[in-house]
Amino acid sequence: MYWAGRWGEEFMEPENGQEGRQAWGRTVYLVLGAEYLVRSKIEATIILFTVVLVYPSPLLRECCRFVKYEPLLHVVLYQPEIPPNTGNIGRSCVAVGAKLWLIKPLGFRIDEKELRRAGLDYWPHLEWEAVEDWSELAERLAAPLAAGRAWFFTKTATRLYTDAAFQRGDLLVFGNESSGLPPELLEQHRERALRLPMRKQVRSLNLSATAAAAMYEAVRQLGVVPQ
Repeated sequence: MYWAGRWGEEFMEPENGQEGRQAWGRTVYLVLGAEYLVRSKIEATIILFTVVLVYPSPLLRECCRFVKYEPLLHVVLYQPEIPPNTGNIGRSCVAVGAKLWLIKPLGFRIDEKELRRAGLDYWPHLEWEAVEDWSELAERLAAPLAAGRAWFFTKTATRLYTDAAFQRGDLLVFGNESSGLPPELLEQHRERALRLPMRKQVRSLNLSATAAAAMYEAVRQLGVVPQ
């Protein structure tokens, strides 16, 4: 249960206020107490989720979130607009073991039936998070970004996606359906821009199809067989 104490120490800072420190203190004691008072794993899980309900803080939910799998890749959707596209991409992420990141604002609610329908019953198995903006994502994934391990997909790129050398933990970044990625973001990462080949009669490819092609090219290069 080391993680509970670590998160408690990290977030019980003065700027969170006395009330916040007290709440986090109670939370840490409750979670740590579960290790000593409860022998059954099932009962421990019940107590843990009870704590989350009593203190429904986003920080607490994050520290108590169970990781379903270690991401092979990070798939980033910048302000996606169409629920079925995001649902289908989520399904592909589960298939290859990638984590899905959604950058707000979104053009839909996470609980919309179109999103769930496209993702079918795979959504509960998906590792995913929604962040407020690109700055928050850049902070959360600072290491791969600093190492130049992010790839930005756009039809204006000159480099084909098959020419990139993908590595485990890379970011695959896709723009929204109507306007793509912001020009300033592409300008900043122009040398990391990639495109899928298509004939001139086609203006653009479907977002979920593009993401699936990119993910599976990365999987092919990595020599990983999803299990």
